[in-house]
Amino acid sequence: MKFTYETERVSTSYLFLTRDEMENKSNHLNKPLREIRDHMSSLERLLGDELERQKGELADHIKEELDVKMKRTKSAISQMEREHISKVNSYKNIVEEMRRQDITLYYQKRVPTL
Repeated sequence: MKFTYETERVSTSYLFLTRDEMENKSNHLNKPLREIRDHMSSLERLLGDELERQKGELADHIKEELDVKMKRTKSAISQMEREHISKVNSYKNIVEEMRRQDITLYYQKRVPTL
């Protein structure tokens, strides 16, 4: 009996490594920012309480400046937190894309000839 060989192929996608949930990464990045914001809020309350007992133009000016600076700083911190989340998501997408690889296996199958 004679045989011939036919080349067969199988294609699939292979996932290297395990899936890494990176949501926790942005939490680690944002933790110091949350702590700063908490400390700022405490400072703002303390200063606000002290300034409420004060009168005069200087106290009013300090209150206004405090409000403006606190709002600006809190806004900047919120923006940084959003950027951290966005960067982590972008990184996660890159890793997921690189983790998936298409592979094709070729093999020869022995087939009897008639």
